[in-house]
Amino acid sequence: MKKWKRLSEVLFIILGCFALFCSFFSIIKENTALDLINQDIARDIRNDTGKRVLVICSDCASDLDAQFEINAIQDTLYRQGIGYDTVYLSMVSDTLVQQELQEKCSHGIQGVIACGDAAFSLACDEQNGLFANVPVLFMDVTDEKAAAEQVQRNTRFAGITDSNRMENVLASVTKMMPAAGYITMVTDDSTQGLADQRDLQAALQKNSSYKVTLLHADYMTRDALVEQIQACGDSTALVYLEAGSDIYGNVYSRGDNLKMLKENASVPVFGIHPGGIGSGITGTITANFSLEARKTAGMAADVLLGKAYTENLGVQSDASAFSVFDQKLLDTYHLSASSLPANAFVDRDGKVFFALHHAVKMEVGSAIAGVLLLTAALLMHAHSYRQMAIAARQDHTQLKYLAEHDALTGLYNRETTFTKLLPWLHGCNRYTLITIDLDDLKEINDTYSHPFGDVVVAAIGRRLLGFAKQNDGFVSRYGGDEFLFVKRNVNVQPDDAFMKQMMALVSAEIMADHMPLSVSVSAGICNCPDHYLDPQKLVLNADLAMYEAKRRGKNCAVLYTEEMRRKLQESHDARQAVADAIHHDGFVMVYQPQVSTVTQQLSGYEALVRLKHSHLGPDVFIPAAEKAGMICEVGRIITEKVLMQIAKWQQQGRQLFPVSVNYSPGQISDTGYVDWLQEMLKKYRIPPHLLKIEITESMFMNNAQESVRLFDQLHKIHVGLMMDDFGTGYSSLSYLNWIPFNTIKIDRSVVTAWLQPGRQDAMNDLISMAHHLGRSLVAEGVETKEQYEILKKQGCDYIQGYYFSRPIPADEAIAWRIGES
Repeated sequence: MKKWKRLSEVLFIILGCFALFCSFFSIIKENTALDLINQDIARDIRNDTGKRVLVICSDCASDLDAQFEINAIQDTLYRQGIGYDTVYLSMVSDTLVQQELQEKCSHGIQGVIACGDAAFSLACDEQNGLFANVPVLFMDVTDEKAAAEQVQRNTRFAGITDSNRMENVLASVTKMMPAAGYITMVTDDSTQGLADQRDLQAALQKNSSYKVTLLHADYMTRDALVEQIQACGDSTALVYLEAGSDIYGNVYSRGDNLKMLKENASVPVFGIHPGGIGSGITGTITANFSLEARKTAGMAADVLLGKAYTENLGVQSDASAFSVFDQKLLDTYHLSASSLPANAFVDRDGKVFFALHHAVKMEVGSAIAGVLLLTAALLMHAHSYRQMAIAARQDHTQLKYLAEHDALTGLYNRETTFTKLLPWLHGCNRYTLITIDLDDLKEINDTYSHPFGDVVVAAIGRRLLGFAKQNDGFVSRYGGDEFLFVKRNVNVQPDDAFMKQMMALVSAEIMADHMPLSVSVSAGICNCPDHYLDPQKLVLNADLAMYEAKRRGKNCAVLYTEEMRRKLQESHDARQAVADAIHHDGFVMVYQPQVSTVTQQLSGYEALVRLKHSHLGPDVFIPAAEKAGMICEVGRIITEKVLMQIAKWQQQGRQLFPVSVNYSPGQISDTGYVDWLQEMLKKYRIPPHLLKIEITESMFMNNAQESVRLFDQLHKIHVGLMMDDFGTGYSSLSYLNWIPFNTIKIDRSVVTAWLQPGRQDAMNDLISMAHHLGRSLVAEGVETKEQYEILKKQGCDYIQGYYFSRPIPADEAIAWRIGES
């Protein structure tokens, strides 16, 4: 028995090798024939014209139809004594394409052949650049209107457009699936995808009986696209156009997409591009690209040799489109062959492929036979490799584990979290999702080195994993220093014993290389509503709560509320409003008068900024500008608007008073502000004493060194300084001895609090101390006559507030007088 088995194995190997030898022999024979043909061509090219054409192909070099196009173009051009270079666009970055184009064009070209929509679009972009004064012949362009308009604009363009194959698809669906009322199309926003979408719109104008849904693959995750395809019902026809990438930029080949459609589509799939029959496509509308390529290359040769002119060739239509259908899928979906288009081919076990590509029939057949025979021999030896198979499975298990788990903590990683979490949550009607972020991990890394930080992260991971096992929880490492913890069938509050136990556990001291490290965490809690099972959305809410915990001083847990989402949206709206105002002159200044208690007359203004086209106040959009890094630009815009207004008043001959401008703490990074301000003062011819800069005491306390440098620079150009919001921070009169403030502005909250009965002595002491130090005072937010009289009696120098005037436009401000208030 063993002897016959061994003989059978040897026989299969011999026959398989013989079949492969026959296949290789046939290929060599055919290549020899091609060499003889090329020799004949070479003999025909006795006098090389010296001309070269650049062929731009929209597809990749491995695409079968692209190979047929290039072979046809090569054959046609070589017979005319014309050389060529080729550039392929598909799945190559724009930068690499541009580099290759420049390299090829540097050798000198006399013409361009653009194959497909992407190549045509590139040729149009370069018509005044790399392809200036060069004739451009195009083919396989589906946007007939764009081609016609380009030829009309530039007479150096001519070529062949394809008919709208989308109309043929709709006609096929109508005839083959009369009960279908819906069409779902898979596309993307690539050049080819946009061209297909234009063809779709044109086709729908002639056949609008369908409700069409476009699935933009490049705006979706791959899983979401698969879900939409799986959801297509019996009344839906699926049309595959393009799906070259997903929302994350992952690139997928046509083979990848065909495999995905074959595995997930439960309805007929139609296409308008070559290929796919036998790989999941029920029917496709394609064209004879080899014939079209020969015709286009012939036109190019005639133009280069002076036998024709592009302006006479114009735009020609290709009528070589034909349909191919998969018999197996027709049977699967019970579609009758009698309903097929008149020019359709039906593929029965690959016969259409061999009919269209007969040159490979012998080679492929022999190769397949050889492979099958050798495979049979190998299968007979399979039992001897069982140990190898077991080892391979073990390796696969290990690789899968590494792909799903974080290497440092052994927890599920971010990519696997929701894949494992959703089944774990199955059956529970509520749960709590907690994001846990280590406070100041970067400080540990910078102070002790990254290995110490890794020890901390690993220790926290182990503690959370043990806590999850004890409390029916789920935990994963969601980011570099962030963990995700889920507790099912309960809702958790920050003050619950469960939460306090978790916070104490993860904040306990950690030993790293015999060194105790203190750690703390900030946690965000989001309780899901009953029967709401979408943790991917809720984790965003938990993150908002965690950021709020950071803002509150870290080392605490905060429960998510809708107010956090509202504030986030408000912050986003504010940032957008500031950006719009920067680029579209959206800021407007108003001025609030300041009155002298001695003269009872106007003494100056505070300039306050508003948005022209938004209801948001400065208490909202100024912090947003600081957070978004736009405050330096905003500060300069505001300052220049004030200087322009003073200059305008000066030109009108008005009596001028000093105007103060608020300086945000975020502007301290604008180290060139003072030099710029000096230039603006010169530009608008404004005396420096008419401008004052208001600086908050908090800015000085937090940026002492930078603030002192700013004060010195402003003092040198004779611009006055005012201490704004005095009394709201860690107020101290000690630094007023040496900081060159001319005026102190007492904040509105201090005025209100210190003018209450029994507390007025504190205000009187403050005013006396300031005067002793040679500083004047402005009381902000004065709203009543009683407040005014008290401040006047105590010797406060200036009053600002609604008692005299609200902030008013510039024209009203310059004309304002105290008797009119």
